[in-house]
Amino acid sequence: SVDIFVILCSVINLVVESYGNKNRSPGDTDTPYFAVDAACVCFFSVDIVLRCLVAPDMARFFKKPLNWFDFLAIMPFYLELSLGGFMRTGAMNNNIIMPFKILRIFRITRVLKLIRHSGRLILMIQVLLDCVYELAMLLVIWLMGVFIFGTIMFYIEHEQKDTKFESIMHSCWWSVVSMSTVGYGDMYPETWAGKLVASILVFVSMIFLALPMTIIVSKFNKAFEKFSPENEKRQQAQQAAQQAAKQAQEQRNAGYQQVEKDQITNTQT
Repeated sequence: SVDIFVILCSVINLVVESYGNKNRSPGDTDTPYFAVDAACVCFFSVDIVLRCLVAPDMARFFKKPLNWFDFLAIMPFYLELSLGGFMRTGAMNNNIIMPFKILRIFRITRVLKLIRHSGRLILMIQVLLDCVYELAMLLVIWLMGVFIFGTIMFYIEHEQKDTKFESIMHSCWWSVVSMSTVGYGDMYPETWAGKLVASILVFVSMIFLALPMTIIVSKFNKAFEKFSPENEKRQQAQQAAQQAAKQAQEQRNAGYQQVEKDQITNTQT
């Protein structure tokens, strides 16, 4: 659709703008990148204004996170445009300009607008929200492992010459990299005891990280099965059958009531 095309143009413009354009100051409107960005932002602005006007419930509209992402996607452009004159003339010092440069990061939220056009992405977000408890448990287990093994590794390696395990926090960084099975290689144990602890850490981290993931994956599978097209058609057929059965039961009950009324009338006569 047109919306997806404009989103892709905006993202591509954001990427291309980063090449050889490091010194561009906020509010600079004399570049083709600004023209493309302005056209995309105009489209996004009209889109969000129209959706806001036709929304049946305004409060519910503003409660949806995706709508706030839409506002964040266009906000940096209008701030740079409104303050561009001050930035170009140097009327604002660097300490004030710096936050507006940081606001450019929010332009990447335009990618999140693609979520609106994919039912499976929305489903994945809903499943993640349903797995908040499991994700919190995973985070707690991970933090415990990072701190425990980081502390152990510090006391084993900190006395070595030219060691990079200078503090517990430095050692915790090593634990973060090792528990995620990334292994940058910037820090590594040199003693046999440290290597033994590192081996135990890698083995234990695979088990600890795998246990909560099985629960999350099972919820994903159940959700995808529930919202698959075949299952949706099956549910619609079941609902139609239940509705037909309910109507037939109501008709039978109405017939029974009519028969009882006729019997009472005949008895009275």
